[in-house]
Amino acid sequence: MSTIKVGTLLAADGTTTTQPSIPALDKRMAKAWVDYDQNANSVEASYNISSVTDVSTGIFRLNFATNMSSNRYVCAGMADDNRDLSIERGGGTLPTVSDVTIECRYTTTLDDQPQNTVVIFGS
Repeated sequence: MSTIKVGTLLAADGTTTTQPSIPALDKRMAKAWVDYDQNANSVEASYNISSVTDVSTGIFRLNFATNMSSNRYVCAGMADDNRDLSIERGGGTLPTVSDVTIECRYTTTLDDQPQNTVVIFGS
């Protein structure tokens, strides 16, 4: 595996670039993601998640390490139990710049799961 380390990127004309050097790259990358075990109340892996709050059965809150610039972002996720499960933004609260509440359901019943994965895109 190779590693490239760069202090400054230059454009073809020799001028310096500003981050991101690829136009709109920041809009195409996840702002946060998490792999959360609600049964054990443990974060298995994450990016930009400072902590997870187990609110109640099937409901947990993702707390961002770095706030979003607005509450207009998209959450997508899945839960693992080989059943018809869904993850959705909810819990009776609107998303904020600092956190979002997630519900995990088996059909219509809120349900704790050992693997909840959520990814967040937006600003």
